[in-house]
Amino acid sequence: MTMAVQPTPTTGNVQMPGLLRLPLELRNQVYRYLIPIKRIIEVSDPRFKYRISNKGTLGLDIAGLDIEEDVSDPDDSRLEQEGGDPESGLLEDTHMKDVADFGGCTDSAYEIVWNQVTTSWGTDRKKNSIFLVCKQISNEALDVMYGENAFRHYLHADGGLRLKRNFTDANRRRMRMLLLTAQHRGWIGGITPDIAMWSSIIPTLNILRLVAEQPVQETYLNAPPLEKSMESWFMFMQAFLNCFHHLLEGKLLEVDFNGKTETGEVVKECMLGGYREVRCRLSGDLIFRRGRFSYSSGYWDDDYHGFGSWDA
Repeated sequence: MTMAVQPTPTTGNVQMPGLLRLPLELRNQVYRYLIPIKRIIEVSDPRFKYRISNKGTLGLDIAGLDIEEDVSDPDDSRLEQEGGDPESGLLEDTHMKDVADFGGCTDSAYEIVWNQVTTSWGTDRKKNSIFLVCKQISNEALDVMYGENAFRHYLHADGGLRLKRNFTDANRRRMRMLLLTAQHRGWIGGITPDIAMWSSIIPTLNILRLVAEQPVQETYLNAPPLEKSMESWFMFMQAFLNCFHHLLEGKLLEVDFNGKTETGEVVKECMLGGYREVRCRLSGDLIFRRGRFSYSSGYWDDDYHGFGSWDA
């Protein structure tokens, strides 16, 4: 039996989109031109920040919806020159080359010029039409968007619930860079990792970084003793670190705990060598009040530490 030869697609039947005739490497370059890359996307509110020249700053989510004002400082992406910082609490031989940024990503807004704006209240929503051309192009463009941007999640808020709610399983698997922050809260002792959800994201990551702020003794009225806070902190950290160690499968967890001995011991015990201590400038410097966010930097109000004069 002779197998019939399928005719080459022509204008008379199904026409292949012209973009698909290019090699994948060239198609990816086209997607990078259309989609912002090397940006930090908040898991709790997944959107790109657009900075429109001479017209303030606007926010546009990654689905092309919900425009809202954003007063973030356009200079937030500035980085100090690499080198030791005596305020950091870290050793001078910390892997500085690897932690000056996070996969090349910054918090800066995606800048567009005014003539790209179609109305006085938003950006051109046709920018995301690349996802509507066909299924193959949509999947390839999604691979670029999720794979070449970093995602930041506040682990202490919900343990990963928003990662599960805001992103499909397929899109979580597309992520390659995940930045987690963990700070003590009264409820964290009851948060446990969703193993199935974390299994859908960690094995495919290229970079997993954790910024962990060890609790200190609070001074407000009826504040719990430090021993109680440390107990829930260790319970929380051990649960997630054990999960990460199991799922990383030989990859390293990057962790910034600001040189705190107690948290360092928990990391060492749970990760069994599968980690490296780093200094995270994107989140760690702000949380630990280091570098350009130190109390002596002028970033914070003189009378009220914790309220940024730039953020007022």
